[in-house]
Amino acid sequence: MITTASTNEKNEIARRAGADVVLNLNDNGWKEDFASASGKPGADVILDMSFSENAATDLHILSPGGRIVAVGSPVNNMPAFPWQLLNQKYASILGILLFTAPLPALQKAASGVQQSYEQGLFSPHIAGPIRWMKPPRLMKI
Repeated sequence: MITTASTNEKNEIARRAGADVVLNLNDNGWKEDFASASGKPGADVILDMSFSENAATDLHILSPGGRIVAVGSPVNNMPAFPWQLLNQKYASILGILLFTAPLPALQKAASGVQQSYEQGLFSPHIAGPIRWMKPPRLMKI
């Protein structure tokens, strides 16, 4: 598995989680390093946690017929999209909001994560606590 990250701290998290290769997005040659590390001209699947910032780059390094799984877009929920690049790659994009997935899909994903963890394919990274806010009341119309 080849990963990218933008800070040394995130690079180290990816290594500890089991990444074979970690590329720093701040290094100008990371795209060439990707091709060298993978032995392929592009990625078959890209899992992107910040899609709005990376859409064009993702499509440039994606193999023809590849897939992008967009899990998040924290900076811009309505990004401009490079449709021509998507069409040129004959690619597909799957947007996922994890908490709205059907229960069987969540259970299958959890089982896969557990099995991968037990097989030593990756290890968990435990961050700091998340402070939950009380959700606002919804109004009936």
